[in-house]
Amino acid sequence: MKIELGTIRETPFVGIFAIATEKFILVPKTISAKEETKITNIFDEVMIKASI
Repeated sequence: MKIELGTIRETPFVGIFAIATEKFILVPKTISAKEETKITNIFDEVMIKASI
């Protein structure tokens, strides 16, 4: 299991902003390009940007 430290929208509580399954990663539309790249490299799945 690979463990990475990081943030989404400058908070370490990534579970508030994102969820990952075997098929996709659901993230906020306001994610930065750096965060998007890091998350995509970790999970290697389709990223879906959404907002409520």
